[in-house]
Amino acid sequence: MPREQIAVLLVEDDVDQAEMVARTLRRQDGSFEVTAVVDGPACLDALTGHAYELILLDYSLPRMNGLEVLAEIRRRGALVPVVMVTGQGDERVAVEAMRTGAADYVIKSAGYLTTLPTVIRKVLKQHELAGENARLYAQTQQTLAELQARQAHLEALLTVNRELSRIQSVESLLARIAEACGRLFVASSVGFRLVEGEDLVLCGNWGPTHAFLSTKRLKVGESLAGIVAATGEALVVPDPLSDPRLLPAHRAGYQELDVRAFLGVPLKIADQVVGVLTVRTSHAEGFSRAEVEMAQGFASQAAIALENSRLYQETQRALTELTATKEQLVQAQKMEAIGQLAGGVAHDFNNLLMVISGRSRLYLLRARADDPGRRDIELIDQTVDRAAALTRQLLAFSRKQLLQPTVLDLNVLVGELAPMLRRLIGEHIDLVIRPGSQIGSVMADRGQLEQVIMNLVVNARDAMPDGRTVTIATEGRDLLEMLAYRQERIPAGPYVILTVEDSGCGMDATTLRKLFEPFFTTKGPGQGTGLGLPTVDGIVHQSGGFIGVDSAVGCGTTFTVYLPRTTAVAERPAVVARPAALARGDETILLVEDEPEVRRLTMEILTGCGYTVLDTGDPRAALVMSEHHRGPLHLLLTDMVMPGMRGPTLAAQVLGRHPDLRVVYMSGYAESIVSSQGVIEPAGVFLQKPVTPDALVQTVREVLDTVAPIPRYKGSGSHVVGARSASHGHPAAGSRARA
Repeated sequence: MPREQIAVLLVEDDVDQAEMVARTLRRQDGSFEVTAVVDGPACLDALTGHAYELILLDYSLPRMNGLEVLAEIRRRGALVPVVMVTGQGDERVAVEAMRTGAADYVIKSAGYLTTLPTVIRKVLKQHELAGENARLYAQTQQTLAELQARQAHLEALLTVNRELSRIQSVESLLARIAEACGRLFVASSVGFRLVEGEDLVLCGNWGPTHAFLSTKRLKVGESLAGIVAATGEALVVPDPLSDPRLLPAHRAGYQELDVRAFLGVPLKIADQVVGVLTVRTSHAEGFSRAEVEMAQGFASQAAIALENSRLYQETQRALTELTATKEQLVQAQKMEAIGQLAGGVAHDFNNLLMVISGRSRLYLLRARADDPGRRDIELIDQTVDRAAALTRQLLAFSRKQLLQPTVLDLNVLVGELAPMLRRLIGEHIDLVIRPGSQIGSVMADRGQLEQVIMNLVVNARDAMPDGRTVTIATEGRDLLEMLAYRQERIPAGPYVILTVEDSGCGMDATTLRKLFEPFFTTKGPGQGTGLGLPTVDGIVHQSGGFIGVDSAVGCGTTFTVYLPRTTAVAERPAVVARPAALARGDETILLVEDEPEVRRLTMEILTGCGYTVLDTGDPRAALVMSEHHRGPLHLLLTDMVMPGMRGPTLAAQVLGRHPDLRVVYMSGYAESIVSSQGVIEPAGVFLQKPVTPDALVQTVREVLDTVAPIPRYKGSGSHVVGARSASHGHPAAGSRARA
């Protein structure tokens, strides 16, 4: 790596002397870049257009001598180090040069050029050390000022602590704290408001607060103090009179007391806002960061004092929360372990199902209508459909199944399910459906939502062995603020809400806490797997929604599902006719699949439809084949998870040699399509195994016929947006998929 050059400005009117100096410096391993000028004005001009690290300034110059030039350099504020070079041995010149601001001086004696580079480096080092010392001094002064401010803060808090030891009533206590705070800030007024339900109630103040604290109660979120309580964050308003959030009833009081700035700080215990400290000042400069920190310290002291009377209860609550956190950790670890198991089973099982399904479909395509074996093969194919559905259910509660979201109207969905639900629950239970009006649409997987509704209805049925009523209701609602359930918090936003309510036996607190744990059931041996409600929870959350449960022993149970509302309009699902014959083509396809039977089946299907197929089970062999293949490669069909290399890595390398190549990925495990960064590169169409022959060839044909490049698609966690998928039972390719 070349050494960075030192830019030197040489001011010397003797051209020969200047050349000797420049040549001497340039011979120093190329370390110096020398610019020469002949007099003082030229030196000053050079400094305006270029940054130099050092100036070699001759004393004897025309028009301005060296001392005059140096004085002008310093007058202009330039800090570049200057070495005065003089042919005179007069020490008075040297002393005057140092007084004027020279870093050093050199006498033009015999051999001075030999020592000049050493002098320059010494001066530069001294200049660097001086700069560092100046920086450290400034930093020290700043730190000292901050420490002094903190000392004042701590002394004020110590005063408050002494007051706390002598104060008993809450109102008197807060008034003393407000007084200490107001005197420290030289404030106009200080007040406290405490949270009671949805209100902020005045309790303790200092100063002339009657003008704007006459409103004894404020709603949380109302006026400036209410905003602090709602957000839980400190609020500084430099000009509150011009702030539209200020309550009109307070505006006249602010004008009367000439309030120039407002500071509001929440009083918190853990993460709960229990009150607000408000400070007002008539000083135009408002509140500094240090004053905000001090106010937060006062607020902390006030909050601690307020909670002293409930210390034992808070300790018990903390222990309860700690226990709940441990249970949540165990639950998360359990779900993760089960999810990993489910993913591995699904990957291998779906490969087997694809072979069985593909071979049976090929047989049915070739067999005559009166073939005696046709009925048996159709039964095998139907059984594969059921096995694939079981695999999807296994993945559902671990949130790893592939979703195919469409725009749905829950009223239509519930209405179409109603006849089957009535048969499911039996005649001894009444099913009441209450559809809401203009509820809007949701983006979700139709089959998975049907599973949610059926599981919840079955759960309600089992809670009422003697009969009664199950009610299914829908509504559209805009949550204006977060809604808290025992199970989770529902953030504000627009939702379509589905409720399933029963009048059964209800649940106690222990059951509610374990409700969504896999394999937890209150039913007897052989009567329940403990996967029904965990499956509901997994589907709802993977669909971007939330679920809450309200229940008490003897009072029934209500499950409330919140699904984000979409502005898209729901359409009735189109009936897709299965093509009578497989789509054909003559393009060349590179097939990479490490499962031999799946590879043989896929190759047989594609070659039977006219395609030229280069197949291998080894991704590295596929790279060699793509490099040596003489003709064009039109499409790469690759498994996602293979020994030695993932599908996207293979696709990226093959695309380097064949940039026009189209890519189709296959996998039996939905989560495998997402990288650790949540992005698939390069993008392509995704086929969820097991894949039927007609879905395979139709997808291949559609991808090859697509003119525009396939857009990239991204995933977040176990969700993939914009991917296209085709799977067993869904022969039409091109549907949006979300894993």
